Amino acid sequence: MKRVRISKTAENPDDEPTTPDAKVVRDISERVYRERLGKDATARMIGDDGDGGVKLRARAGSYDGLTRVYMRVLQQGGKK
Repeated sequence: MKRVRISKTAENPDDEPTTPDAKVVRDISERVYRERLGKDATARMIGDDGDGGVKLRARAGSYDGLTRVYMRVLQQGGKK
């Protein structure tokens, strides 16, 4: 899998991952991040940020590394 630099900030919209694999990883990471926060906290965070979830998506990038590893393990069928 090609490594892509993922920025930790949302100030620049070009920081969004550019490869399809990176976008899939970020989508999954964001879903997990939102799930861990819960509905109320997610809504509150998006409201406080005032950007429609752009910063939240960038914060979810902290999960990208683990998401890639989980995907790799699942693709291998969980075998050692």
